[in-house]
Amino acid sequence: MKKILGFTFGGLQKKMIALVMIMLSVAVVVFIGISFYQNKMLVDVVETTRVEQEKAISQVSEQTMHQMMEGTLAEMTSMHAKNADNDFKEVINCVYMMQTMAQGLFENRASIAPAEVHLPDRSEDGEAAVMVLHEKGVDYTKSEDLGVVGHMSASMIAMLKNYDKISACYIGLADGTHLAADTSTVNKYDENGKLIPFPVRDRPWYKGAVETGGLYFTGIEPDAFSGEPGITCSAPVVVDGKIVGVVGADVILDNLNEIVGSANSDGGGYVSIVSKDGEVIASSVTGTVSEEDSDQSTKQEVELVLKDNPELAQIYQDAFQ
Repeated sequence: MKKILGFTFGGLQKKMIALVMIMLSVAVVVFIGISFYQNKMLVDVVETTRVEQEKAISQVSEQTMHQMMEGTLAEMTSMHAKNADNDFKEVINCVYMMQTMAQGLFENRASIAPAEVHLPDRSEDGEAAVMVLHEKGVDYTKSEDLGVVGHMSASMIAMLKNYDKISACYIGLADGTHLAADTSTVNKYDENGKLIPFPVRDRPWYKGAVETGGLYFTGIEPDAFSGEPGITCSAPVVVDGKIVGVVGADVILDNLNEIVGSANSDGGGYVSIVSKDGEVIASSVTGTVSEEDSDQSTKQEVELVLKDNPELAQIYQDAFQ
């Protein structure tokens, strides 16, 4: 027997104390193990939660950014569309006004004296002026209709000055003569000083208005004299069921090259202007193509891009529809 702290312990008691100590030690070890396991589980849960939260935040951020970009693009597109609508409404109004004036003059031609008209005066270059053009082989002095529409001269000049969207307004007559309000007279003559014949009835704006019988917009076409790309809005002048002429107004797209060139300067962008008939007018894909290259080369370049990018090709198809 042993005496510890005044207490006497026998063999059995010593064994019980040892057993208790062992059980306490095991309990402590088990407690430490459980605590370590629980701590590890808690760390794993926290880490998993953190990863899931980061993933969720990333997805939400991507979705938010995507929605913001879509919203911004939609707003920009809508804004440009509205601006374009307003711009072209002005052009349409000009064309309708000229159509109304011309029809009124022809319907009352018996009561009005012919107005004086003249060929382009090179001294008036740069100023708003009304001038006569005609097809090859047509004697404008024998036209019975030019004197009638000559009374539109003042109104046409007023339109040219007051509507900054149009670069020219005119009326082409069924007899092959043409009365135009323009600011350029020098380019109506060749290097020998001879008036350049103007194929009035073969121009897309004339033929389109005659064929449709109503308001007509051309695609992007080069100007007959300056060569600048532009769009023409036209409408037929009908008197007693007969088309006596076609009125029209030009919208010059003088910033066309800047539009398609901006994509290359920004880097990675792609801009292409395509007519409603699927004709490639201009494209940033062909930014390095020289002016001598043909339009067919331009179209082939763009077709290659569409072939390798089905999503972009689908956008074109949807836009055409």
